[in-house]
Amino acid sequence: MNQTSASRPDPDEPGTPRLPVLGSRFGRRLLALFVGCALVPILALAIVSRESVSTRLREDADESLHAQTKSVGTALAERLLRIERDLEIVGMSPTAQGPGVLPSRVATRLDETFLWLTINELEDDGSEELRATLVGTATKLPPLDADERAHLNEGRSLVRTFDRHIELSLLVESAGAPRLVRGMLNHDALFGAFGVRPPVGVVHVLDRNGRSLHDSHTRLGEDELRQIRRAEGSIEWSDPNGEVFIGRAWRLFLEPRHRINWLIVHGRPKAEVLTAIRGIESMLIGVALLTTLIVVALSLVQIRRILDPIRKLILGTRAIKAGRLEAKVGLNREDEFGDLGESFDEMVSALRIAIDRREKTEGELRHARDDALRAARAQASFVTNVSHEFRTPVACVLASAEILRDFSEGDPEACREFSDAILQDARHLTRLIEDTLALSGGDEVSSALPTEHVPVDALFGEVVMQRSDADRSRIHVECEDQLPTFEGEPRQILRMIDRLLDNALKFSGESSQVNLRAFVTSGENGEQLLIEVQDFGEGIAESDLHRIFDRFVQVGRNERTEKAEGTGIGLALARRIARSHGTTITVESAPGEGSTFRVAFRLEAQGVTSERGEQEDDHLPIGG
Repeated sequence: MNQTSASRPDPDEPGTPRLPVLGSRFGRRLLALFVGCALVPILALAIVSRESVSTRLREDADESLHAQTKSVGTALAERLLRIERDLEIVGMSPTAQGPGVLPSRVATRLDETFLWLTINELEDDGSEELRATLVGTATKLPPLDADERAHLNEGRSLVRTFDRHIELSLLVESAGAPRLVRGMLNHDALFGAFGVRPPVGVVHVLDRNGRSLHDSHTRLGEDELRQIRRAEGSIEWSDPNGEVFIGRAWRLFLEPRHRINWLIVHGRPKAEVLTAIRGIESMLIGVALLTTLIVVALSLVQIRRILDPIRKLILGTRAIKAGRLEAKVGLNREDEFGDLGESFDEMVSALRIAIDRREKTEGELRHARDDALRAARAQASFVTNVSHEFRTPVACVLASAEILRDFSEGDPEACREFSDAILQDARHLTRLIEDTLALSGGDEVSSALPTEHVPVDALFGEVVMQRSDADRSRIHVECEDQLPTFEGEPRQILRMIDRLLDNALKFSGESSQVNLRAFVTSGENGEQLLIEVQDFGEGIAESDLHRIFDRFVQVGRNERTEKAEGTGIGLALARRIARSHGTTITVESAPGEGSTFRVAFRLEAQGVTSERGEQEDDHLPIGG
């Protein structure tokens, strides 16, 4: 709620509660001075300094750990290659016949590197035959699978891990025969080599399945391994003793060479890495605490500040009284006063919602009243129009009948003329009765009516013959040759086309032509028979197109000053009949350009033509 300073209630004005200390301008300014000049700048400086120093120190530590982790991984890869070269030399050496025939320096290096080392001959069936044991006593290991054999056959060494034991195998061609050199690596010989064990920090090595292969410090349990498993980049974990480490993880990807994918993790104690950060934080915390104590001491002098939310509540109630329902006290306090202010704001919001709902309900009631009035006026107009439409043909029938009775004796032509007039008016009266009953529920149009093959040319001929001579002279029929029949109830379709023609003739000039067409078109649902009724009358405004099929509605005239043409139910009945046949009526119209009404009927797959319809014309009940 925006208000100027002149419109705000002044605490010094008569009638406004006068609250000591913070109720005055001096008290508020004093508190703002202490908070703004002491606490806020120091806290802002402390936060910025701490974040800047911490970020820089963390980046330096992270870069150092990353470099050391890569160094450990590179040294480990080089150590595996050096051991592989020793296996290749042993496998190709002609003296590698037993543990006592190797040179002493080679035997010493092998004893330091392997727990056991064997040379096996590969048989044609893929089995292995022990040829010589060079170091220790071999233990039984799972046989090589097909993928591992294929890896060895490509001349590359194979590393397999069993718990924390590591086996290294190499297939060597010697004297035309393949030799499989297999050995179990000494854990310390691999991970205790220079460069693999860093001078500071700890190193953990995990295999591709996340199992621990080497721990340079305390062996990690499953909970600790879960913290660093599948990790990449900077990580943080705790050892079983509760000491927190930060470090880097680096994936040693030696899949192509050794068929291994180990995770190298190198870290240092977090307390050691963040010693400088802790010092900065301790200093900043001390400064912040001291400043807070000073601010608290000064704030105790201004203890009466608690009265400020009461003043806000008083001003809020006055705003509500003045009708400003958007007003909120907005205390934003984490105490009972904050709860009270929140409840006050919720009450105001609920009151505003209730008033909005009441106004909305009143508007809906007004719309419902207007709709009811419009419906009543439409019904009254319908009764008037129907009365007029019924009175006209009845009067004509009575007049023609009286003339026939009194003046037509001995005059056959006059007798025929007035008989035709009576017949025409009777048909018109019958149409009015049928339309009125149909839309009032007395003659419900049902989609379950029995259907037949309807010939279009016979249908058009019947509907035109029902019109007067003046109307027939204005109707122009266009019908393609050999049109197929379609499924429908002939009497209802005849009534629908008659209503469309009646509408076109009624709302176009007395000499204006009306086109009645039928032709076959192709659409998304296959071939369709399209029936069009086109007039060149006044046309229909786009804003009225959605209303022309409503009951008792006639668009394009002033209901107060212009007399209605007809009852306003013809188009509503026509659309109802179309929908009962699974289709609808579309309209194209513009003011001054006339209107075109279209109805599309789906054709049967066999495409029955009008010739068949003409053969069945003798028993087709079109004339209804």
